[in-house]
This record gives sequence, C-alpha cells and structure tokens, in this order.
Amino acid sequence: MILDARRELFLKDIVAEYTRRVNETRNIAEVKVVSAVEVPPAHKESLVEALAKVTGKDIRVEYETKPEILGGLVIRIGNRVIDSSVARQLERLKEQIREIRVG
Repeated sequence: MILDARRELFLKDIVAEYTRRVNETRNIAEVKVVSAVEVPPAHKESLVEALAKVTGKDIRVEYETKPEILGGLVIRIGNRVIDSSVARQLERLKEQIREIRVG
C-alpha cells in the first residue's frame, strides 16, 4: 500500500510514529543516554530505575558512547534533554567568564 501510493520516502517517519503511539499506549518511554565512556551495568540499572520513577513509565534505553562530551551524561527522553555533560558545563563556564567585566 505504501509503495503503491509512492510513499516509500515517508516509511521511516511512519514507523517512528507507529512506534511512538504503541509506546504511548503501553506506557513506555524511549530514552537515549550518551556518555563519554561505557556506563557500567550497575549504573545502567539504577539509572533505569530512577528514570522509571521520575517518568512513571517503563523505560527502554539506548546507550551511546561519545568521548567528546568528556564526562557526565546527556539524557534524551522524547523532546526533553538533560545535559549534565562536562563539555556543556565547560561551555556554560566559558559563557559566564565572557560576561564578566573587568575594571
């Protein structure tokens, strides 16, 4: 049906929307966690428990390692981003230093 209607370009979006709706119905939150190094299994478990408690949903996590964030975590839950990475903290500090007037 999708191919017959020449909608194959939208297939990825269709699957993503279907998955989103199924997850919403089943009270599941998809979370992406980015860290500078691999998150140890014990920390993964406690992170999932904390996120489940905060969201009130079952959590499905995708982990990604990006050394450029230097440390900390970047957590994406739907459209919400919690950036506690060292790289972001250094960026904020740099901005604050620029705002300081000397003299």
